[in-house]
Amino acid sequence: MKRIMLFTASWCAPCKQVKALCDSRVEIIDVEENSEIVEKYQIRALPTMIIEIDGKEVKRFVGNFGGRKDYFDAFINIDEDDNK
Repeated sequence: MKRIMLFTASWCAPCKQVKALCDSRVEIIDVEENSEIVEKYQIRALPTMIIEIDGKEVKRFVGNFGGRKDYFDAFINIDEDDNK
């Protein structure tokens, strides 16, 4: 199963740009409200997007994709079969 997580904070301007690109496939995680998961994934900068497939991290990106939807879509459109 594929899980797409975006780590963000209310005060983070680049995070707001990435959130505007997100759809219902992306789980938005506020770092200020979820310290355990932030520590688990060792989040050190924002925004950070992580893709897991079957519980294994397969991709990580830190930044705002230059605000470009095509870059964002290319990142999240990883096929689960590509990582088996």
